[in-house]
Amino acid sequence: MTRQWRNILLVLGVLIILFLINTLNQQKLISSSDNVFHVKEDQIFSFTIKMGDEEIELSRVDTLWVITGHDSLLVKSRIMSNFLEQSLKVKRETLVSTNPKKWSTYSVDDSLGSVLTVYGESGNEKGRAVFGRSKSEWSKNFVRIGNENKVYQTNKSIVHQLQISPTYWGETPKLPEPPAADTISVD
Repeated sequence: MTRQWRNILLVLGVLIILFLINTLNQQKLISSSDNVFHVKEDQIFSFTIKMGDEEIELSRVDTLWVITGHDSLLVKSRIMSNFLEQSLKVKRETLVSTNPKKWSTYSVDDSLGSVLTVYGESGNEKGRAVFGRSKSEWSKNFVRIGNENKVYQTNKSIVHQLQISPTYWGETPKLPEPPAADTISVD
């Protein structure tokens, strides 16, 4: 009986060790969620969006946002608040690649992706990310953060907000209508 108990305990010990090794290996596969940008809205004083060779810059002057180079346009407050709310809270989730040769597959290389760079008060870069549209899942994007080689899937899609058209961000101010001229009737 002693020999039988020794064999049972040995097999049980091996099973426990295998279970622990398996658990540790599976923890590496768990998807963690982390913000793409680690900056608060009030710390952003400007940002640029670049797509290929085209680029747009929006800057904050006091409490108002302006489109650099387009003095005749007023920034749409709803578009700006939605953008800041969505883009600052987007999270990276599942790691999909660490191979720079696959960046074009995920549209996160500098020529295919939408590059969003946020700047602080003194013009220092607070964050940079390249977003690519997912071809299979419209509600999520791919993102490459900073100079990392890692490509992640995001928790939501913000690529539709990364527009470089000035008329997406701004509108021409509406001029006040001149007062109606009083008409005098002659009797």
